[in-house]
Amino acid sequence: KLCSSSFVVQGYSWMFGGLLITSVLAFLLIQTGMFMTMVETSPLLPLALFVVQIILTFVMEHGLNSDMNVGTMKTMFVVYCVTMGIDLAPIAMMYGAGEIGIAFFITALYFGCLAIVGKTTKMDLSKVGTICLVGLFVLCVSQIIMLIAHVSFDTRIMSIISLVIFTGITAWDMQRMNQLAEGYTDEKLAIFMALSLYLDFINIFLDVLRLIASNKD
Repeated sequence: KLCSSSFVVQGYSWMFGGLLITSVLAFLLIQTGMFMTMVETSPLLPLALFVVQIILTFVMEHGLNSDMNVGTMKTMFVVYCVTMGIDLAPIAMMYGAGEIGIAFFITALYFGCLAIVGKTTKMDLSKVGTICLVGLFVLCVSQIIMLIAHVSFDTRIMSIISLVIFTGITAWDMQRMNQLAEGYTDEKLAIFMALSLYLDFINIFLDVLRLIASNKD
């Protein structure tokens, strides 16, 4: 069990730790050339990573209400971050270090502002979060349909829509974590909330990076 302050601190600590694992791994895979080797030897790697990430998410969520120990939850979180590091390795090839650095700085600043909103706002953001989740589902389905139908779409517009959606989801996640921290909370839940915030950060970062790149073009 964790006290309220420890719950929040641990949630953010695991989130930032996960981001560090992902970014360092992605950088090393590109610098050493291992990523290209992995892609050449395993063409289905992206699909396999996606499946693993989905499975890990469901297992971790199920583990919240089961007898799964904290160590197992932590291990799965680290494994998830490793798979995401492999997934995001191509970004280091597609974008320059300057663009990535600026996007990360903007995301961190934006994320900090959302943390303040989630902590201080008195408005219930659960309805906003639900609406944004529906919007995210619609956005994903529409992108899949456009890819199948070979319909071109404006990356900038899609990035802006996605950024708005994840702004709502992130503020909601942060409010949820602060509400959960009002009492003594299980450590496994802190790690699961860290996963939610970790994914929020990465998606906002990718949207910001795409917008920076599109403006440069």
